[in-house]
Amino acid sequence: MIFGFVIVSIVSCSFHEKRKNDAMKALKKADTSITSNHPDTLAIEQARKAVQSFIQRFPDDTLSPAYLFELALLYEKQRQYDSTIKTLDRIYSFYPHSKQASKAVFLEGFLYANVLNQLDKAKETYQFYLDHYANLDSKMTNDVKMELQNLGKSPEEILKEIQEKAAKDSTEVPL
Repeated sequence: MIFGFVIVSIVSCSFHEKRKNDAMKALKKADTSITSNHPDTLAIEQARKAVQSFIQRFPDDTLSPAYLFELALLYEKQRQYDSTIKTLDRIYSFYPHSKQASKAVFLEGFLYANVLNQLDKAKETYQFYLDHYANLDSKMTNDVKMELQNLGKSPEEILKEIQEKAAKDSTEVPL
């Protein structure tokens, strides 16, 4: 009986390692193909399948949201924003306490605001970040607040506001 348990444990561990290695290698190969400006669609599809296979088999593994985040970044680099957003949604919906959840919400808000120009969705996503993740990372929280303040403004408008504030601050006399 104990011998059978040991065999099952060894096979299970080696299966986990294989799936983990498959996903890691596939993600790395796909990323390399994208960053070399020669996207290999087969490598990208293999990465998607390897990540899906790992998550399906090991949904509670801490690597699952990490692999999903890497997959979302691959989609984003290819400008496949619909797939990017669906993957980011999946991270913070299914893994809300993972390290990647707050980053997924921030990146989604950033894409809505600065790439897709869907300001209502950006505002909603950034507010979701503030409601659920504001206490995790003060720098990212400040970035979210800054993004909300500047939604819909052009870079020139933002620069003008910064310059006006700096001029006002320099004319005030400290007490």
